[in-house]
Amino acid sequence: MFYKSNDFDTNILEVEEKYSPWQLIMLLLCAVGIGAITGTLIIYLLSFVTKIDARNLTDVLQNMNFDNRNFVRLILFINHFLMFCLPIVILSWIIFRASWAKYLGLTQRPQAKWLVMGALLLLVSMPFIQYVYALNQQLSLPSFMKNAEDSMDNALKGLLVYDNSIELIFNILVIALVPALGEEMIFRGWIQRQLMRIINRPHAAIWASAAIFSAIHFQFLGFLPRLLLGVLLGYLYFWTGSLWVSIFAHFLNNGLQVIAQYFFRVEFEKMDENQAQIPMYMAFLSLGLCFIICKYFLDNVTSNNKIFNQKEPMI
Repeated sequence: MFYKSNDFDTNILEVEEKYSPWQLIMLLLCAVGIGAITGTLIIYLLSFVTKIDARNLTDVLQNMNFDNRNFVRLILFINHFLMFCLPIVILSWIIFRASWAKYLGLTQRPQAKWLVMGALLLLVSMPFIQYVYALNQQLSLPSFMKNAEDSMDNALKGLLVYDNSIELIFNILVIALVPALGEEMIFRGWIQRQLMRIINRPHAAIWASAAIFSAIHFQFLGFLPRLLLGVLLGYLYFWTGSLWVSIFAHFLNNGLQVIAQYFFRVEFEKMDENQAQIPMYMAFLSLGLCFIICKYFLDNVTSNNKIFNQKEPMI
């Protein structure tokens, strides 16, 4: 079996072997579905109490006041916490009991240099990912998909309006921290793991889980850059065996965008108006730096990996 190693608890492997990877994926989908239904019911209850229509967040955000923005942030927090964070924790605990955190890679303490290099990998990849994003924007989508994209973009822009620093803290929580925790536990800690059991080829599994991660956001004009982000996060977990490395990198990726909007909103609006694009040479310089950092992980981290004990070379 792919995940078997001397350092990994035998009882976890024995419990995992009782379920096929498809069964564990289906159980996850059921847990996420229950969480989504519960979250929807709570959101409609809040909508009834507050008299704010939660069915169309874009319309709510058109009235740019503090209460409306925080209501939408509360909705996003409830939705993400009940759809991602809580279901994966409860499901893991039901199946693996006290070993649930170890199964998800949360007990493998990351070295400081892993966190630094993981953060550096995300930072140097940004020009290349932005270049890919510009290419992705040139795709022609059906009108209903384009309208959905525009609606989601407008909702996000509405959330990035600030009256004070308290809203910045709310946004870091809702847009950066909670998604980083929930999405990494589900897509890297669970789905990527099951795909590796199915495919038995780590690189194919990492790309497949990244594709699912990108598609689930339903933002197809950003599919390719989000796919690349998912791939980087998948490899960080694969190389280090610690989900905290990918959680930290995911948090940093989202958090830096939130903070940048807070401090440099006017400058970003001017860049959008001028349709600034990343030069090709800068994109490929970014890609080259990414390969250098990946080489560091291959040379210094994977040999010490306790969870993903596989000798397949990086290609």
